[in-house]
Amino acid sequence: MPLEQRLAYSSLYDELAFNFGLIDEEREAWRSLARFNGSRRLSKDDAQTLSELVWRAVKLDEALRYNRADLEERFTQLGIGPSARMKRFLGDDDGGLCAPLSH
Repeated sequence: MPLEQRLAYSSLYDELAFNFGLIDEEREAWRSLARFNGSRRLSKDDAQTLSELVWRAVKLDEALRYNRADLEERFTQLGIGPSARMKRFLGDDDGGLCAPLSH
């Protein structure tokens, strides 16, 4: 494999590792938000905490969506993509599991 291609793969792996960290942070933000499920009244401190957690989840979601587009372009440049079988399994829907937090 040529050096340029090895460097491109190395850079891609670094980017994926960074994104896995963002995914972990987003998961933790959602776990923290879950403690407010069913709350009927919030103290001023709880309302502030809730606002901060929502902001954090939104910003992490934005970063992941932005990075996804970059990763997809890099995958294409390296000839990486799902197999025909996986494409059939996934279908054409790109957002079926959950809608983005912001539009």
